[in-house]
Amino acid sequence: EPYRRQRQMCIRDRIKTVTQMLSIILLLCHLHFIGTIMLYIALFFTIYSGYDYFKGAGFLFKDTFK
Repeated sequence: EPYRRQRQMCIRDRIKTVTQMLSIILLLCHLHFIGTIMLYIALFFTIYSGYDYFKGAGFLFKDTFK
């Protein structure tokens, strides 16, 4: 089970990185519409990745915000 979770995170992070790189390339090539869509896809994966990180590391922040 932990291996599967790590593998899923790795695939999600790779998708995030690829969409970020493609969006920058497309925006630099003046393909603004497609580049913007790719940027929003990267934004979704970035927010989801951050949420998953804080959810998984919640025990570290348990007593921080009292």
